[in-house]
Amino acid sequence: MSDSPQAARLRKLHTVTSAVSESGFRSVNDFLLAFYTSKNDDIIQQAHSNLRYSPCAAFGPEKITGESRRQLHLAITRKAADIMVEESTKAYQHENLRISASGIDIPYLSTSFSLTAIWELYQTLLPCLCLLLHVLLSAPNHYERDHGVEKQGKGEMVVRVSASSIPAAVNFERAEAESVYPQLSVDVISMLLFGRNRATDAFQLVMGLFLSSAGASRRVIDTLNHMGLSVSYQTVQRSLATLSERIRQQAREYIEHSGRLTFVVYDNINFTLRKYSQRIDSMTEQLNATTLALVALPARFTHAAYAAALSITEKRKLAGLRSKLTLSDLELTPLKQSQMQSAFEYHIGCILLDHLPTFAEQSKLKFTRRLRRKLVKHKKPCLRLLDCEQTKCFPLPALNKEEASVRGTIRVVEMILVKILGFAIEAVDAEL
Repeated sequence: MSDSPQAARLRKLHTVTSAVSESGFRSVNDFLLAFYTSKNDDIIQQAHSNLRYSPCAAFGPEKITGESRRQLHLAITRKAADIMVEESTKAYQHENLRISASGIDIPYLSTSFSLTAIWELYQTLLPCLCLLLHVLLSAPNHYERDHGVEKQGKGEMVVRVSASSIPAAVNFERAEAESVYPQLSVDVISMLLFGRNRATDAFQLVMGLFLSSAGASRRVIDTLNHMGLSVSYQTVQRSLATLSERIRQQAREYIEHSGRLTFVVYDNINFTLRKYSQRIDSMTEQLNATTLALVALPARFTHAAYAAALSITEKRKLAGLRSKLTLSDLELTPLKQSQMQSAFEYHIGCILLDHLPTFAEQSKLKFTRRLRRKLVKHKKPCLRLLDCEQTKCFPLPALNKEEASVRGTIRVVEMILVKILGFAIEAVDAEL
């Protein structure tokens, strides 16, 4: 009678252990150490083929217990740390993550920079670190395990990872709506790279500009700089100076090559610094801040239309036309009658909706909102719809010039046209 598969397997194991002892090894562990540390090419090749992962089968290292299991975990942790250090070394040298304060420009901020693009770059350069953060941040806490409900806002902080790229033991099944990028993971990785190399500051530079535009103080920006979330206050100021110079160059090029009509809008803000204990070296003073911007007129306002609007001859052609008005000009055409009827029905409908009988306030709001949308869609008249186009605007650097007097206004206009926009002084003097 033949042995069962389990008995045959047990007999083979006893044979192997007996052969190991007969060969002079004190234990199987001594044999394994000699086997995996051998310098012989044939044995090295055999060692590399062992402990391979086979689908639907038990993985050998998972069966290790005790101190050996702890040491195996430490070895895996050290190897993972070495991999992440190597990945971060490549990442902080990547040119798309390094931006100098003197090299930043408007096209980068408006088109090239995006947190989604940074996250995709992180996934390419730092796959091990991204996976580690994902496993850590998406792990359920006690409340989620006890109630079976995911923490609110977790979908925006942690991006979903495909099941093929993560261990099978980790469960990542969540809501189907996925974030474009994980906010918290991008923040953490950016802080780590900035900590290794201060020149890797693509995220921090944009964050510093945002904080400055939102009115954050120097102390706030420098504190966040020490935390790795922003560049320093001085770097932000150098970036703003660079952006001001770039936008001034763009405004000059636009005036020279676009052929469009433009105008400059400016206003003056005065700050008075009063000193209650005045001395010769500390007296009340006034700061003048003249802010300005160059705005392009719509394309339909051409130079020819502008010249016709200022032409006295064209104005004289319109003189006396009121005397030719007749009663037939006041009669309503069928089109105007339908427009008046639509306008009447629309306004009567709005009045009725505003004076509906009172009932539950929330239900009334939903009910009237739905009816008002239908009313606007079907009854609201539209006359001479205006076409629209994006306004081209160039915010220009502020000036420390007084603008309260006529002479001060002339000096401000001369500085805007000559020093900022680059017009010839002779042409400006001829107009002013």
